[in-house]
Amino acid sequence: MVKKSFVPLVASVSLLAIIIGIGIGFWFSQHYPPKAPIEGLLPQTQPLTAFSLVNQQEKPFTLDSLRGKWTFLFFGYTHCPDICPLALSVLKGVKQSLATLPEAADTQFVFVSVDGERDTPALLAQYVHFFDPDFIGVSGVASHTLELTRQLGVIYFRAPQQADGSYLVDHSSAILLVNPDAQFVGLFPAPHVANSVLNHYLKIRHYLEKKS
Repeated sequence: MVKKSFVPLVASVSLLAIIIGIGIGFWFSQHYPPKAPIEGLLPQTQPLTAFSLVNQQEKPFTLDSLRGKWTFLFFGYTHCPDICPLALSVLKGVKQSLATLPEAADTQFVFVSVDGERDTPALLAQYVHFFDPDFIGVSGVASHTLELTRQLGVIYFRAPQQADGSYLVDHSSAILLVNPDAQFVGLFPAPHVANSVLNHYLKIRHYLEKKS
């Protein structure tokens, strides 16, 4: 015969197991969100908050500049010896392939400098124009740049200065995607291939537009 004192104990242990199970499930949902259905699509969209930068025409580039368009973002600097020219060449290819599609009308390409000390609007204008006249170059003082990079998980740091005064800036190499509601929705890690980035962009866009 089961003792009466044993029944509450079993119930308590069962309840504790359920609570622990719920807790573990919640922890995993926060640290290991479900895999996105499309490559490059983030498991959860991330609304961006206010920031203040300047474009190559010395006009404000703010959160409102991202609204109403799908935006490809790449963070780098004009003195970058390799990663930036490669990424911008890929984005040039994406834009060229997109030109015949209706999605081209509301897609923009933005290069954000992580070296505001050297990358003046005038220098950025020359730099992005080399890849495509419609590309947007954006810069700002370090504190303003951080307002945006911290939200997107973009990491960068300045390497020690050389004897001639030059220096490199190590930075993230992913191409990021923001939707017309100024929400961070996609990430394409390097190495990049234009056709692949374009195909994933269109799949992500159509998927999210169908959901909304």
